[in-house]
Amino acid sequence: MMAIAKHRKLLEDIIPENQYSLEFGIFPVRLLVDHIWTIVIVDGHFPILPNETPYFARYYGELWPNIIEKAVAKVIGGYHKLAGGIPADAFRSLTGASSISYMLGPDTDHGRLWDRIQFSLSSGFLITLSTNQTDIESYENFGLAHSHVYSLIETSIADDRQLFLIGTTIWRRWNGKCSELVVYPEDVTKNWEKSKKKMANQRLFWMEIDDFCKWFLLFTVCRYREGWDELRINGCHGEKSLYLHVSHRCQITIEISLSDPKMWEYHDVGFIFVIDDIGKLALCFSVEFHRAQKVKIYKNY
Repeated sequence: MMAIAKHRKLLEDIIPENQYSLEFGIFPVRLLVDHIWTIVIVDGHFPILPNETPYFARYYGELWPNIIEKAVAKVIGGYHKLAGGIPADAFRSLTGASSISYMLGPDTDHGRLWDRIQFSLSSGFLITLSTNQTDIESYENFGLAHSHVYSLIETSIADDRQLFLIGTTIWRRWNGKCSELVVYPEDVTKNWEKSKKKMANQRLFWMEIDDFCKWFLLFTVCRYREGWDELRINGCHGEKSLYLHVSHRCQITIEISLSDPKMWEYHDVGFIFVIDDIGKLALCFSVEFHRAQKVKIYKNY
């Protein structure tokens, strides 16, 4: 949830503004369900603890995490099925965009890692970090949670140290190197409400790149592109061609998603890209899918 908090436009797309929400407490939530954009309707009643705080999502007075969480629970069959899962699936449901994960470890190239994250953040992509399922005691000693997903907020360089600002949804906070650094300087927070300052100090922390590679198993980048238009086409059996006429220079991405496991047994898809009026061939490739969900790409120029 924290990864999408700073993307206001995305939140407005997920929970469209309407007159019924404030008046009747009825909220439409847009989720990608089985590769189809679906509006899920939920009300404003949420499970709470005896102290009247939300049982599940909590975000300092913000209601939208509870609304989204309830909509997802409704789709999958209940709150009890919310535990676990992988960030890529959550990103797909909320943004419709695909994700890619990168493993981390002691041998990670710091230069490539830094450049990749810098590029992803500058592109507006969403990034989460995942901890390992083992060595529970070591994680807890340093204020981290095992089998947990964190959000990468931004990066910084201080005294030649490459730093990552990381957000968490739990009360436990990193207490290792650089944890003492001020999250945001006073000139940034001087107009913030006290609750927002408190949240930043409790839920955000800085971590150096060495510890970043040591304590996180992998990071996942969701290639959400704000402001892009989307054309989603349902699949079909047999041959089918799609022609796109592009009237001006632009960027375009093409993604293939197979939701039916039986289709992974063997299925070919071919593309031909033409980039000018005289029919110059830019790129042609076919993709071969197998049951193990491995993808082989064959290119011809």
